[in-house]
Amino acid sequence: MDAFPPERRTFAVSVWAGVSGAGAMLGVVLSGALLEFFWWGSVQVAYGMGAGVVVLAAAVLVPPSRNPALVVDPVGGMYAFVGLTGVVLGVIEGPERGWTSPLTVCALVLGVVGLIAFVRHEARVPEPMLDVRLFRSRGLSAGSIVIFLQFFAAFGFFFLAPQFLQFVQGYDALGAALRLLPLTLGIAPASVLGPRLLARFGSRVVGAYGMGQMAAAFVLFALLADGPYWQFAVTLVVFGAGFGLAVTPGT
Repeated sequence: MDAFPPERRTFAVSVWAGVSGAGAMLGVVLSGALLEFFWWGSVQVAYGMGAGVVVLAAAVLVPPSRNPALVVDPVGGMYAFVGLTGVVLGVIEGPERGWTSPLTVCALVLGVVGLIAFVRHEARVPEPMLDVRLFRSRGLSAGSIVIFLQFFAAFGFFFLAPQFLQFVQGYDALGAALRLLPLTLGIAPASVLGPRLLARFGSRVVGAYGMGQMAAAFVLFALLADGPYWQFAVTLVVFGAGFGLAVTPGT
């Protein structure tokens, strides 16, 4: 919000949507290549090095905040870290250890308590990391729900699709990753067209259409699971276009 003026904000968000989708696919391809030729830990090493490069680039290239009164909220950050870590750990360990195992239950309880503490803290401090009172706005709440559902579905697909291509279709790790690239053919043009469609039809229409197209793509994935790869590839383009259209108005 501080980096771009209002007249450039829609374009900036659409570029962010395209880059994030393309980056996700690039990560899948890179992971497939590393798993094909190296050991599994090479993925963590490569991503750690990449994250370090991004941090350095952000420190050099990203302009300072246009808000001179920006205040850091370390307590809120701690609550958010504890809450999100607990929830994620519980969700990851639940299917493996059982949802009633002590580790899973403790992690989920700790996560929920941490998130509740985060919300209570943010509602009281004068300079919150996240002003939870903003969610009284129907527009912000609706957009946040849309973004949550969209990325929940998309990254769930990114997790399951390589396994489907490897263990069901029989491709190796690199081959499975490369066969997900058609997704970018949908994300890229949709992200470019997004600002024009928003200006003409409004965020409600474009966002609803994008989410509907993503849902239709998931139905096609289920119906065409035993079909040839070209059907899967075409559905990837449909899914990517829906993702690119929905993320800009939601954001």
